[in-house]
Amino acid sequence: MRKKWDAHKYDEDHLDIHQKALRVAYGYKGLGNHLYGSRHLVEELCEEELDLWQDVLFSPNNIVIGGFGVDNHERFVELVDKYLGNRQNVDSKNVKGNRFNKRTYNYVGGDNRESILDANSTSIFIGFNSPGYNQNYLADLTVLQVLLGDSNQFSSGGPGKGMHSILNKLLSRVGFISDIKVHNQVFSDGGLFGIEATSLDNK
Repeated sequence: MRKKWDAHKYDEDHLDIHQKALRVAYGYKGLGNHLYGSRHLVEELCEEELDLWQDVLFSPNNIVIGGFGVDNHERFVELVDKYLGNRQNVDSKNVKGNRFNKRTYNYVGGDNRESILDANSTSIFIGFNSPGYNQNYLADLTVLQVLLGDSNQFSSGGPGKGMHSILNKLLSRVGFISDIKVHNQVFSDGGLFGIEATSLDNK
């Protein structure tokens, strides 16, 4: 069964600003690929390629199976063996013409400016190359993210937990900024750390 492709919902104009920044930062390749498959790429996919993707992704070296509340362990093992026991490890690098091979693309930087008619606000995102989740400085950036805070982080009862953050104090001093937040996008081989600020046009 095929579902109707809603191209309008997933086109470039509907990405958040930090998602667009990630695409620019990595040169529209690798981490800079679109979060959703573009319409023409989806239409080019065939059954054989989808089967290959499934074989590569769901191979034994990528699967961990655990059971919780299992009354009959032997029956559980029997079912796992029945439905998954015949699967073989498939290395995507050895599959000729496989478009799903993982490639590493480096951070290249760049800028992107857009003018949207009838917009009632202006947003800016400044991002920096950041490490992947298995690299040394990830913990440092996570702590920095917490220290900077978020103008939307408040506690409903008592003093707001985000009211004394660095960014919230900045927000209270700079009247034309209506919203400011930190984005820390982390992936296995890289990421993007940045700050997004929004100003209403009437300010």
